[in-house]
Amino acid sequence: MIPFINVTDITAVPLVAVYRFWGTGLTAAIGGDFTGRSPTDVPPRAIGLSARGGCGRLVKEKVPHCELKQFQTLRRVTILRVLCSNDG
Repeated sequence: MIPFINVTDITAVPLVAVYRFWGTGLTAAIGGDFTGRSPTDVPPRAIGLSARGGCGRLVKEKVPHCELKQFQTLRRVTILRVLCSNDG
């Protein structure tokens, strides 16, 4: 399971998200290591993760949520977003 986990640092103002940890399974499945990069860098950008969408929702609502995403190199994936801290 850990190869398919990422940890994202999110700042609320301005809304910025950066991957702190990017699992090796994600690297193989999506075609790159996105550690230190923004969710909007995940290809293709039109379908990749949205810093304003899921990350923005997590910051605003402060509750876990789950969604399905479609990626270029994967069929569909389930994304579960949870807060690990709210103090940065």
